Amino acid sequence: MVFHEDSMQLGDQFIPWSEVIKSISNQKRTSTSKVSMPRTDVELSIGLHYVSSYISQVVGVEVNTLTGEIQVLETEMIPAAGKVINPLGYEGQAEGGFLMCIGYALTENLILDNEGKLLTKNFQTYLLPTIEEMPNIKVTPVEIADDDAPYGAKGLGELTSIPGTPAITNAIFDAIGVRFCALPITPEMVLAAL
Repeated sequence: MVFHEDSMQLGDQFIPWSEVIKSISNQKRTSTSKVSMPRTDVELSIGLHYVSSYISQVVGVEVNTLTGEIQVLETEMIPAAGKVINPLGYEGQAEGGFLMCIGYALTENLILDNEGKLLTKNFQTYLLPTIEEMPNIKVTPVEIADDDAPYGAKGLGELTSIPGTPAITNAIFDAIGVRFCALPITPEMVLAAL
């Protein structure tokens, strides 16, 4: 079996993905595959290296119970991402990561139909947060250097995009006493829950 972008090849026959999906729509969809890695005579002795970074975050929100609108007012992030080499870059990375979390929590909604086709086709319906939604952000680094990393720095990029969304949903729960288990949390969802 060979997989192509728009079909799968079974022997000499090419089957479009739409037909494959129709044939298994009422069955459990699982896939098994095997990958053979190429062999080489080149030997590298670089060892295994991994670094763990940690972060804590608190968020303050305001929920308008008449309109259902949620506004993120402020946040404080406390990342333990090693030695800060470029303070402005560090802060900007943290701010960008949290803006992504606001999108995940409140606006970004990727909608697919039953056949897996994308219905959210542009930024009029897939709403990204902008600078206008950016709250007051305080970043307090915990500078515990990693002895094996360059200048003691660790990774910060993905770290700041992890705790923000659950922190926002927890702040909404704290504000109105309703726990949401689906994202994004829209004003319509808030009004229906209230």
